[in-house]
Amino acid sequence: MPAKTTFASITGETTDNFPSDPLLTPGNEVNDPNSIDVVSARDQNGATIDVGLADGTASVTRRTTVAARLKAVYGNNINNVDAFVGMLAEPHLGSSDLGELQTAIWARQFTALRDGDRFFYGNDQGLSTIKSLYGIDYKTTLGKIIANNTDTPAADVHANVFLVADDDLPAATCQVTYQITTEWPGNFQVNMTIANLTTTPINGWSLQYRFANGQTITSNWDSNRTQSGANITLTNASTNPTIPAGGSLDGVGFNGTQDNFTNSKPPNFTVNGHRCALG
Repeated sequence: MPAKTTFASITGETTDNFPSDPLLTPGNEVNDPNSIDVVSARDQNGATIDVGLADGTASVTRRTTVAARLKAVYGNNINNVDAFVGMLAEPHLGSSDLGELQTAIWARQFTALRDGDRFFYGNDQGLSTIKSLYGIDYKTTLGKIIANNTDTPAADVHANVFLVADDDLPAATCQVTYQITTEWPGNFQVNMTIANLTTTPINGWSLQYRFANGQTITSNWDSNRTQSGANITLTNASTNPTIPAGGSLDGVGFNGTQDNFTNSKPPNFTVNGHRCALG
């Protein structure tokens, strides 16, 4: 990757200079405790919140930029920045928890581990033979195999053969979109959208589903939660009791724990006891 030429280019911020601020000590801003004061905060939806209410789910703006503090610590010489410090200061890419340098490092490392492992399934010559003879590789679903070996057209085989297709079930009155927005070691975050597919408002809602892999919700927002083993019930908060007819409610989310290996999405949801389609 091309070398960074400014401290701001590392952090993605607009400036690497300290502001003119009466609360900062001129010429020694980096050692002034006020330099890291939180001056504004936003919740997970980007809305401004009281600084005193900021927690781990909020993003904050401090009195001085990270770039300015790096510049002061490393003596105005960007070439002195430690790689580890620099890559932790980079803005995250998309929904990732990594910046571009860490992403490049991990991609190269895991590519080397994959390519150097003769037991990695992609390096199994027998699989290459099967693909060349039958056109089947690890991307082939069981549904495709059934369609290829029976008289059932592929269009009539559900993508997940272990679940009944929505079209074969009674009409759903709601739809739930369950999106894992980010994951980090042992944890994950989810955003859900609940759509009302009927012509009447839902006044007071209760969303129920079941985790498949022992996940546990640790915090949630825009709902009240109850968890009993794998069974989850989320009920409306005081601010969102109604889902209008034909409308939807976005931003119902939570943080949860998982085992880093399996984190399946729940296959079935109900709202007030009625089946929901999957978004």
